[in-house]
Amino acid sequence: VDFLDALEIPRAVIGGNSLGGHVALATALAFPERVRAVILTGSSGLFERSFTRGVPHRPTADYLREKMEEVFFDRTLVTPEWVESVRCTLIERASVRRVLGFARAAKRDNLEARLVDLAAPTLIVWGAEDRITPLDVGRRFHALIPGSRLVILAGCGHAPMLEHPRAFAGIVRRWLAAERLQGGATVGAGVPR
Repeated sequence: VDFLDALEIPRAVIGGNSLGGHVALATALAFPERVRAVILTGSSGLFERSFTRGVPHRPTADYLREKMEEVFFDRTLVTPEWVESVRCTLIERASVRRVLGFARAAKRDNLEARLVDLAAPTLIVWGAEDRITPLDVGRRFHALIPGSRLVILAGCGHAPMLEHPRAFAGIVRRWLAAERLQGGATVGAGVPR
C-alpha cells in the first residue's frame, strides 16, 4: 500500500500472476479498504510447486530455456534473446536470493482458510494447460473466493497475459465494465520473466 500512497491512489484494482497473484490476494485480505477488485492468473497461495530445489547457482541457457518453456503452452514464445535476458538477471546473486525468498515465503503462506473473507470482486483467468499451477488450483480458488468469476483460456499455459494478450485484455475489460470498475487505478503485481 506504500506504492498506492506514493501515487495518491486511495483504492485500486490489483492483479497479479503467479507470486504476484499471491501478493495481490494478501494485499486485498490485509487492506480491504484499499482494494476495489482483484485479478488473478496462475496465482500461488494454495498449491506451490517446489521450484527452488535443484536450481543451479549459475543456470545455463539450456536449463533456463527448459524452465521457461514450462510456463507456456506455445513454447515458441521463449526466444533465445529472452532466455539470455533472464540468464543475465539470474547471474546477479541479489536477484536470485530475492526470487527464492519470495517463493519460499509463498510456500509457507497458504491462504486457503482466509479466502472466504475476501470481499473484493475477483476475476480469475487461468490457462487450461498451466503446468506451474494446474487448472485444478484455479478451480479451487474459484470455489473458495465468494462471488469470483473464473475464465479458462484453452491453448494457454501459466501466463495468459503474455500468451494471449488480446484475449486476456478483452476478458479483463469486459469484467471491469460488468463490475462497473472502469476508470479506477489499476496496479499490476508481478509478471513472470
